Amino acid sequence: MKSLTVCPCCGLPSLLFAIFATYLAVRVTESIFAVNQDAAGRLKDSVFVKGLRLASRSLGVFLVGTAVFLFLLRNSPSLQQRFFSILCSCLASNPALDARRCALLEGLHGTVVELGPGPGTNFRCLGGEDAGSRITNMILLEPNTFFAPKIAAEKEKYNVRFPVQVVYESAESGAAWQAIRNNSVDFVIGTHVLCSTADNEQVLAHVSRVLKPSTGEYRFLEHVSAQDDASFLGLSQRLMAPVFNTIAAGCSFRRLWDVIPASLPKETFDVQIEHFEAPLPIYLIKPHIYGTAKKRLVDA
Repeated sequence: MKSLTVCPCCGLPSLLFAIFATYLAVRVTESIFAVNQDAAGRLKDSVFVKGLRLASRSLGVFLVGTAVFLFLLRNSPSLQQRFFSILCSCLASNPALDARRCALLEGLHGTVVELGPGPGTNFRCLGGEDAGSRITNMILLEPNTFFAPKIAAEKEKYNVRFPVQVVYESAESGAAWQAIRNNSVDFVIGTHVLCSTADNEQVLAHVSRVLKPSTGEYRFLEHVSAQDDASFLGLSQRLMAPVFNTIAAGCSFRRLWDVIPASLPKETFDVQIEHFEAPLPIYLIKPHIYGTAKKRLVDA
C-alpha cells in the first residue's frame, strides 16, 4: 500500500528543523536591517526595526508553542484523540460535500455497518421517517470514545429512528466484528476513515466477510493522495504529512483508489471508483474518491 506516511519519530525532527529554520531566517533579516541602519547613521531603534523585532519574537514564541503542542499530541494518544474529536466536530459541516455524501448514502436499507462514524456526520443523510422505515439496525465501529456525546447529539438532532449500536473498537480489530455474522450485512459505509486505519487490507477483509452475496454493498467516500506524486500538491502533501498525521489522529495521504480494489477479491466484487475535487478550504485534502463495491453471488 503506497501512502505518504511517516514513522512516529521521523516526522517531529523534520518539523522542528523547519520551525527553527523559519525563526532563524527572521532573526537574520532583523540583524541585517539593524546593521544597515547603523552603517547609514540612522537610529537603531527605528519603528521598522522595532516592528521586525517584535514580529520575530512573536513568531518564535508561536512556533515553539506549536512544536511543544505537536510533541504532546504525538506522545499522548488520549490527548490526540480528544483534540481530533474537537477538530473533526468543528469541520464536519460542509453543505457542498454533504450533497455528494447524501447521494452516496441514498437508498440504504436493512442492516448497515458504518466504519469510523466520527461525530456522526452521516446521520444528517439518514434521519427522518423514510430512512427509519428502511434501515432496520445500524452498527457503528468507532475507536475514539470522545466522539460519544457528539454521536448521541447528532442522532437526536436528525431524528434517527432506527436502532443504533456503537462498538468502540477500531475497524481493523477483530473484536469490532466478532458479533457480526458472515454474509449478514446489507451495506457497509465509510466516509473519511481509511486514511487513518492501520491496516486497510484487514478492514476490507472484514467488509468482504460480512456483506451479503449478490446484494451487499460497500459504499465509500475518502480523501486521498495526489494522483501525481511529483505535482505541487503531491509534494505539499509529502512535506506536511508529519503535521497532518499528528493533528488528525494518524490520518495520512494514501492511494486508496489502488488499495480498495486490490484488497477486495476480484472474483467477488465489482468496484466502481470516481475521482473528484472536494469543495474544501484545506488544499491538501481536496483530492477525493467515492464509489461502491458490490458483492456478487459466487457459485460454490
